[in-house]
Amino acid sequence: MATTTAFSLGLLTVMFVPRGNVLAGLPTMGWCGFMAAGFGPDDQRHDGRCRRRHPPAPGKERISLLYAVLTFASKLTAGFGIGLSSLLLARFGYLPTAGAHNTPEAITALQWIFIAGPIFFVMLGGVCVWGWKLDAARHAGIRRRARRARTRRSGKALPSPSSPGGPPTIIVAAENDAA
Repeated sequence: MATTTAFSLGLLTVMFVPRGNVLAGLPTMGWCGFMAAGFGPDDQRHDGRCRRRHPPAPGKERISLLYAVLTFASKLTAGFGIGLSSLLLARFGYLPTAGAHNTPEAITALQWIFIAGPIFFVMLGGVCVWGWKLDAARHAGIRRRARRARTRRSGKALPSPSSPGGPPTIIVAAENDAA
C-alpha cells in the first residue's frame, strides 16, 4: 500500500513539471519509476501465496503456468486501460487523428485521464492487497507447514533449515506400514 500511495502522489506532481523541461521532470519520473519498481516484490510475494494454495504434484512445477496467467492478466488490464481511456477521450471531445485540432478542454481532459486513471487503479490495487500482511514470523510458519506437507506427501526425511554455522537438523517422517 505504501508503494501504491507513493506512486500515486508522484503522478500528481506530473502536472506541475514545466512543459519541455526534461531536467525538471527527472525527479518526478525517477520517483514514479522507483515506486513502480516496488510493485514487483509485492507480485512475487502473492505468487508464493498462490503456489502454496495450489501446490504442484511431486516432480511437477507450475511456475510457467503461473507466469503465463500473470502475463495474460497484465495484458488484459493494459487492454482494458486503453479501451477505457479511448472511450473517455471520445466523451470529452479529443480527436486522436493526425492533424486534428483539439480544443484546450480536450487537451486538459487528455492530461487528467492519463493521470487520474493510473492513480485510481493503482490505489484500488493497493486497497485490494491491504490485509495481506507477511512478516518474518508468519513466513517462517508458512515454510514449516509447507515442509510438513511435503514430508507427508513424500514419506521421506527432508533436511530442515539450520542456523548458519550450526549442525543441520533432519526431520524424519514415519514410513507407512502397509501389511
